[in-house]
Amino acid sequence: MAPCVKVFASAATQYARVTSGPPAILGKRLPFVPDRSADVGLIADVGPVTYGSALTFLGAEFADDINAVRLGSALVASARVSVVGRSGTTLALTAENVSDRTYLSSENRLGPPSMYALTLSVPITGRARQRKAAELDCQ
Repeated sequence: MAPCVKVFASAATQYARVTSGPPAILGKRLPFVPDRSADVGLIADVGPVTYGSALTFLGAEFADDINAVRLGSALVASARVSVVGRSGTTLALTAENVSDRTYLSSENRLGPPSMYALTLSVPITGRARQRKAAELDCQ
């Protein structure tokens, strides 16, 4: 059976600056808005097995209005592998933020820590295999 592979990539750069308000913050970068971000990854389907991985880069940002507290960038990796049985039952292993990178996602909220999950999904109807194939457009 030939594999079906999808590769994805995206990138953004932002010039998010304060345009009105107190003189001390005019022209300053908005807090908690990264200057750059990017994603790259792949999803592959080989028979009943689907696997994928992704890297997300979050560029430097500031934690305050006057841009005095600079926050570093973060590279966050994730992966997933799943197997679909004949009845449509799916067993999946997922890993998020595998490097356990600590970063702020807002003023007082850390990005999620490493998380690993093993899940079992049992369909109520027989359409699970059809949905899986349609997700990758590999029919």
